[in-house]
Amino acid sequence: MIILFSTANFLKNLLFKVTGFQLFINNNYILTLINTNCYFQSLGNHEFDQYVEGLVPFIKNLTAPVLAANLVLDKVPSLQNLENLKKSIIIEIDKVKIGIIGYLTPETKTLAPGNDVEYEDEVVALRREVQKSENKMLTLLHLVFDSNGEITQCDGAPILLNKDITEDDDLVHMLEAHSDEMNKLMKVVVAYYRTGTLHILTMNGTVLKETLEHSVSQWSDKKGKFLQVSGIEVVYDLAKPVGNRVVQAKAVCSQCGHAMRDVNNDDEYKVIMPEFIAKQGDGYEMFANLPKTVLP
Repeated sequence: MIILFSTANFLKNLLFKVTGFQLFINNNYILTLINTNCYFQSLGNHEFDQYVEGLVPFIKNLTAPVLAANLVLDKVPSLQNLENLKKSIIIEIDKVKIGIIGYLTPETKTLAPGNDVEYEDEVVALRREVQKSENKMLTLLHLVFDSNGEITQCDGAPILLNKDITEDDDLVHMLEAHSDEMNKLMKVVVAYYRTGTLHILTMNGTVLKETLEHSVSQWSDKKGKFLQVSGIEVVYDLAKPVGNRVVQAKAVCSQCGHAMRDVNNDDEYKVIMPEFIAKQGDGYEMFANLPKTVLP
């Protein structure tokens, strides 16, 4: 049994970050590279950078199956109906059957822009898939979990893919044939990896304070949700409990002219932000139903 987990796929992220999804569709050699050299692959949070609408055509254009055992897609029929999106597969190499299971960390719910995909606990999903398939294949890797989902024991015969492993000649030749074009892509300077537009959100002081609290809710874990702000003066006390760390916050409300004053729960504030945050990325779910204006 092999468990496949990806925090991000280099090739897809390169394409998303540099020129957007169209490059992937239009450059057939990249699609061929994945389809002819991969038995399977998993997903990471960056595959949702272009939202579900961008992920669907990517998966449709792959022949290699995409594995994710813990996705809950009841509210996302466009992904639910993809034949190429599977929980697990069994492949046979030299008459040995090997089970492959993929999953995403449930943190993807907050790491990716807002969408309706939900995530089952990965340990529960993995156990279910193993039980379904264990009588059909040889198990190469055996994992034992405790009640908290932590691995307490493992055994098997893992192979480290280091420089001692012989390179695949066909893959090397394919890469060499397109090395010039790939090198050009690699040299493109990218200022900010989150593509998209700027949004102006209208909110009251209660939501603005909730936003500032969420920004430092996982400060000690060094999560990316911490906001870089302008036009707001805020004082935090990180020693206080989560949800009570904003000591003071000042901003200019919509009806206040240019005066900076204490954030009032009932005042209206217009806040400009990247599309990723406006669409509830990094867990900013308080923005879900707020009035939005998209800047051209």
